[in-house]
Amino acid sequence: MPFVLFASRRNRPHQGFGQSYVPRLRPPPKSTFASTVIEQAIEAGPAGIRKAQRLAVKFAKRYHEETAEHFRKVTKYLRAWLDNGDTDNRARARFALVWRPRFLSVLSMTNSVTLASRHSRISRQAVYEHRKADPEFAEQWDEAQEHAIDMLHARVFQRTLEGDIEPVFYMGKPVAYVRKFDSRLQIELLRAYKPETFKTPGTNVNIGTRGDVFVLTEEQRHELQRINREWLESTPPPAGDAPRKSLSPNGHTV
Repeated sequence: MPFVLFASRRNRPHQGFGQSYVPRLRPPPKSTFASTVIEQAIEAGPAGIRKAQRLAVKFAKRYHEETAEHFRKVTKYLRAWLDNGDTDNRARARFALVWRPRFLSVLSMTNSVTLASRHSRISRQAVYEHRKADPEFAEQWDEAQEHAIDMLHARVFQRTLEGDIEPVFYMGKPVAYVRKFDSRLQIELLRAYKPETFKTPGTNVNIGTRGDVFVLTEEQRHELQRINREWLESTPPPAGDAPRKSLSPNGHTV
């Protein structure tokens, strides 16, 4: 549960009859650089928000240009078109050198083929045809998608560790701040980084004398049952003992 900072009774002034108490605004918890910049922009009012938007657009354009320059490459597929005597093929290659870096730059930020195609003014069918015909372009495509996933992972990891700061209002005014954490997000990251401890839901089988727990998939469970059934059928029971029971495919004894 999040911890909310409220004004205590000790810090409250003496109240007379008919007087209303307005709690003092307490400073928010220490936040990161990004959260601090956003809070400063909000406190500055509409002018501060417009200034922050202009600054964000400026850095976004610079990042877009640098990323597009990184993905600018004359592949063997385009080189064959440029060296070809056909005028149409040379024109297609020159146009591809224009839209490919723009497409890959937006793809590395959004991981959306639709948005990247719309930004580069090329159809989805055309970009998929280039990906199929040009292996080097396909490698750049995969690199751009990996970069987008890394950005998402960095943001999720930041929210998991630092949480989100939200104000607490009293009579329409912010009186305190609370830092909230997403428990489900934290659990999913723990399952991803430490699966041996924070295992995913599934079939648990206790194996070994020390009680080690292994998580088996449905296919592994059936394979274990098949091996156990074959061993029971191939091993003769001791003399005087009742016949051994085998396991059916659904796991029941027969």
